[in-house]
Amino acid sequence: MFSNAFHPWNLNSTRVSWGSGVRCLGGFLVGLSGVAHAGLLIHVGDVQLLPNLPNQSVPFFVENTGDTDILVAGFSWNMQVADGGVENFLTPGVIPGPSITAVDILTGTPFQSNNTDQFTGGNIPQFANWTTTTSSGSIALTAGETFLLGTAIFDTTGFNFGDSFDLFLGNTINGPTKYFDLEGGELLALVFDGTLAVIPEPHQTAAVAVCLLGVGLALRKTRRSTK
Repeated sequence: MFSNAFHPWNLNSTRVSWGSGVRCLGGFLVGLSGVAHAGLLIHVGDVQLLPNLPNQSVPFFVENTGDTDILVAGFSWNMQVADGGVENFLTPGVIPGPSITAVDILTGTPFQSNNTDQFTGGNIPQFANWTTTTSSGSIALTAGETFLLGTAIFDTTGFNFGDSFDLFLGNTINGPTKYFDLEGGELLALVFDGTLAVIPEPHQTAAVAVCLLGVGLALRKTRRSTK
């Protein structure tokens, strides 16, 4: 009844859309592919990860900003790092980035106690597609409430402080993350895509702070000695 399996498109014809312009217009672009359901909002934000480290867990959320409950019976997660990466042999990208090594769209989400398990329509290191449906009936996304959309696990092995990438839940090579109603109709959220940045490890930040403090004290001492 619900179908959103991974069907790669030709990235060469769409690569001009990647970047900060897409992030700013993310919700508008998603709206062009279908009518966004009034109230559903996904804000990816700016995700920060440590360098050269696997198994980094990041939750993502959806908010029903409307004044009525929204009934859902299915869900399709589409997440992409940069342009999908060079390991997509069907429509190769050109930007290597951190891998999405796992996604959990059940634990802690509205589907936790009412699901048919989660299934993948196809994954590559920088793109993940997972779907689920209810085992019976619909689930209400209560008006004014925020819900866990799902949790992604990232691996930044080979990437260092200063590396930054686009992170999409909306404008992906397989279309936007979306819900479905009982009839299989799409319930599209307004999605604002974000970024994924590699930040310094805590001990590196502390070392820089100590260094800057030392430089500041040395300059202060120098100034006093010249008076």
